Amino acid sequence: MSDFVSILTPPGRSALATLTATGPGVWDIVRRHFRPAGGALPESPVMGRFWLGRLGADLADEVVLAVVGADRVEIHGHGGEEISRCLVELFTSAGALVVEGIALLGASDAAPRLLPFTTTTRTASIVLDQVAGAWTREVRAARLALEAGDFSSARSMIEALASRWHVGRHVVEPFRVVIAGAPNVGKSSLANAITGYQRSIVAPTPGTTRDLVSTSLAVEGWPIVLTDTAGLRFTGEDLEGRGIDQARGALAEADVVLWVVDSATPPVWGETIGEKTHVVLNKIDLPPAWDTTGIDAMRVSAATGAGVANLVAALGGWLVPELPPDGAGVPLTAAQADGLRRALDEPGRAVAILAEIE
Repeated sequence: MSDFVSILTPPGRSALATLTATGPGVWDIVRRHFRPAGGALPESPVMGRFWLGRLGADLADEVVLAVVGADRVEIHGHGGEEISRCLVELFTSAGALVVEGIALLGASDAAPRLLPFTTTTRTASIVLDQVAGAWTREVRAARLALEAGDFSSARSMIEALASRWHVGRHVVEPFRVVIAGAPNVGKSSLANAITGYQRSIVAPTPGTTRDLVSTSLAVEGWPIVLTDTAGLRFTGEDLEGRGIDQARGALAEADVVLWVVDSATPPVWGETIGEKTHVVLNKIDLPPAWDTTGIDAMRVSAATGAGVANLVAALGGWLVPELPPDGAGVPLTAAQADGLRRALDEPGRAVAILAEIE
């Protein structure tokens, strides 16, 4: 069984940082590198105990060490990036693996630990609902329904919770929205119009965008990363070709693809047109070069801004077609979502599984 270490506090400079380490060998690592202010650490961890002391070798930070589980400790120290990195290296040099902080969180502590990472009022509100007990109440209600023999109601409750994982995973992790299309259809102009400032270089020369240009913003209260890509075409030019390869990779990972078509030139339809792809008809301020009637597309002019607000509103609906009700339980970690899936797949063990993630 492996040991794991992670930084729970948000990245960047801060006064304090919190690390967590879990695994059977963690206490031995701590005992080798932690010097308590008074006395010595016991041979075995004592749940709920705290110690003040110094952790580290050449760089020894003054920290508070807390035992929060049978094989788990938390370390509260100074928030400098270099200090945090050195403390993490104490564990990795002993064989521990670095993981994302939320991967180590249990159901009970996920919400309060994720709250500092939220970036919009909407996502913070969803997490606050879980802090107030929304997740626990709904999981417990499903478990009690199962224990009472009301299997139909219990299954409906679990399915409703599971359907909200699409939202829960994105209260911190932004949605990925990719703008794609043929060269010179106005992709970069559209990216600039959505973000509200000139993030991408705009020029009439095809192939101007040769790299992925990404911008973080919020749409309808959801955090997104908007990526402008190179025009998709076959090319022998090496630099542009690499940009096109990157664009195809971004398309594969996107939650939503905006496929831009130029209404003023013959259309180019992409191979990516599919469930997550939405057509955006650009340059509606110019005379059309083809019959655009009957085309299922958002109509915009990136140059004048016409239709861009409607596109942004529609994008919010594409990202989250169904909003969770106010105060609803929402799974915030993969472990919670996996528990719901297992409860549906293994009805004989559903009560025990729900108790684990409650």
